[in-house]
Amino acid sequence: MSTLLTVTNHHCEGCGLPPEIAHTVVDGRYVSYFENTFGEQFLLVIDRRTRRGWLYAGDLGWDSPVEIEDSRFVSPLPILSAGERGWLSACMAEAFGPVVRTSAAQSASASGVA
Repeated sequence: MSTLLTVTNHHCEGCGLPPEIAHTVVDGRYVSYFENTFGEQFLLVIDRRTRRGWLYAGDLGWDSPVEIEDSRFVSPLPILSAGERGWLSACMAEAFGPVVRTSAAQSASASGVA
């Protein structure tokens, strides 16, 4: 297989080494990259089989990903812009599938928001 995307790390050495993700469709992972207008970089990796994932962000330190389990954030989620939230929301829906919610409280709980 040939390489589809190679992205250069924009963050300083103090942010740690970015993850190197070799991805194939057969490994069952969902992988998405996002870069905002300020050049801040995000990488989302979700294992669809185990329903676990990690949100990497250069500004948070590449070696400190936000952990996700069954579409819920296990680690605290950083403050995100509207564009970042939109990207993450779309990715979570694609990776985990639609979530049926019956109330605002359940919606907040499912997104990991207290």
